[in-house]
Amino acid sequence: MNKKTIFGIFSLLLIFSFVSCKSKQSLIRPGEKATSASQLVQFIERAQPTFNTMNADRISINAMVGDQSWNVSAALRIQTDSVVVLSVMPFMGIEMFTLFLYQDNWQLFDRINRNFYTDSYEYFYYKFGVAVNFEILQSLFSAQLFSVGEKEVDAQNLEFIPMESNKNQLRFESRTMKQITTTHGNHMIERVVLTNTKETQTLIATYNDYDQTRGINYPRHIVVELLNGTQTVMALDMRIQRVSFNSALTLPSLNPQRFTRSTLDQLLR
Repeated sequence: MNKKTIFGIFSLLLIFSFVSCKSKQSLIRPGEKATSASQLVQFIERAQPTFNTMNADRISINAMVGDQSWNVSAALRIQTDSVVVLSVMPFMGIEMFTLFLYQDNWQLFDRINRNFYTDSYEYFYYKFGVAVNFEILQSLFSAQLFSVGEKEVDAQNLEFIPMESNKNQLRFESRTMKQITTTHGNHMIERVVLTNTKETQTLIATYNDYDQTRGINYPRHIVVELLNGTQTVMALDMRIQRVSFNSALTLPSLNPQRFTRSTLDQLLR
């Protein structure tokens, strides 16, 4: 697998990264205990990160694909519920890949080789066995609560499981996916596990080192793993070194007509 392919995979894996939400920020007092799914949902939604824009301009990533690993840098800009722009810079600050996530599709630009890739989010289910869309991706790597395959979280459809140290789990199952969300004692999300109903592919996101910036608690350490059965296929260890919220964003403008349209399968070969 050559470096061009690896960096393309980095960009695709980083599709499963940071994003945002609209609800009002209100921190939960330590020790406040949830006793039901409905109460825990309320606590999580009050504690989770909330912002209109995010600019993480310094992200350090250790990525593993198969038995190979690399260190790269990345930057992420988000306009809530509108667009997510990810830049992958493997060396010397040179932007190699730029990824745009929109409500109905994603677009990946190979800025070195002048290639352009695009598809719907269904591609990831057929390619990786994990069903996602724009809303799920927003929630997943903003450390925000969601129910896979549903537009809104309905506590009546969630199984509430209390754990030790005031931690809790919420379990949910859709037609194609099973979901387990584990929360810290302060009700911020610690881990999300998505497994297809055939139990062959699993996506795991783990959140650590929450830190507050302008009143917003956001994890500074995120680990993402894609498993086939029990074998880790890909993994990303991401450390957010600098991030700002609710500031004006300058987004790149790339014209697809100036790139050669190609298929993602060609990139991933």
